[in-house]
Amino acid sequence: MVRLGGLTILATVCNTTPEMAPYALWLAKDDQEYLVDLSDLLRPEKDIGLTGLAYHDGSLYLAVQSGSSPRILVFDRQLTCIDVITHRNITDIHSLYFDDGKLLVVSTGNQSVIAIDPTDHGATTLFSTGQRIHVNSVVRDERGLLICCQSPKHLFGSASQGGVIDVTNQRIILDGLGYPHSLEPDGEQFIVLDSTGERVIRFDHNGIVQQQAVSGFLRGASALAGCLYVASSVGRITSRKHPQPPSRPPGWEALGERVCIHELDGKTLTARGCFFPLVAGFEIYELLVLAGADVIDPPAWRMLTPDPHTLSRAFYEAAKSAVAGRRE
Repeated sequence: MVRLGGLTILATVCNTTPEMAPYALWLAKDDQEYLVDLSDLLRPEKDIGLTGLAYHDGSLYLAVQSGSSPRILVFDRQLTCIDVITHRNITDIHSLYFDDGKLLVVSTGNQSVIAIDPTDHGATTLFSTGQRIHVNSVVRDERGLLICCQSPKHLFGSASQGGVIDVTNQRIILDGLGYPHSLEPDGEQFIVLDSTGERVIRFDHNGIVQQQAVSGFLRGASALAGCLYVASSVGRITSRKHPQPPSRPPGWEALGERVCIHELDGKTLTARGCFFPLVAGFEIYELLVLAGADVIDPPAWRMLTPDPHTLSRAFYEAAKSAVAGRRE
């Protein structure tokens, strides 16, 4: 286990099996790791996992990945659910971001960014398009609203693959990225993950300032205390629908990838270490690093020590069910 030095790290898992969906929140504190039991709030038959993750004014916000009832669960520091945020225009939530007291929700299902007041749930649409882009995350500064997305060519014909767009000023800031995720502010600059390009990129409004190669499908980033933490996973080789290993592995490199959290130097982006969390799924979606080991202090009944044998058994049973379902 990583030495956290008084930090708390949380991760959401977006790609898991139905049985493990209620344990899709991973937490590390006091140099120990846990699966958080949310079985009283998540329904395995309808909820797929968790995506967006944010902390604001003493409350933790979790986006539930669900085909039928997308929602945002709000918790106090003891992980008691104190509110549930829903909105008719929110579907397939991918990320959460706080700006000036408002919760910015990336509603990927309808290519929108919606600002919600966490006190009265009043909502304002900040961005929406009928074009088929895949919006993953958002930030805002004094110059405008930035999104990272796949297929920006549907908005700007000159764009190629994925990238970062200033939608306020209608300009492409970065282009040529592969399924970019985890757009984060970084002082007067920003961080974005080039997920399939295996790069961590620091940029400003004029383009790339710095970049660093990191292996794996990158998704989930958070910075604190001079470090940048980045999650990598195996990508879509295994999934909720196809949890069994592929019959013909795509290559030794992909076969060897595991869910990993990389610790990078916050200034140079060079590697300082890594560890392999025991998460209840195949892919981390978002990371959140908080100062202090007691900033999140759940009761013992919510905290499960992950057991690799139990996790392996759950994935094995899911694989058998998937194979049996295809044979029927």
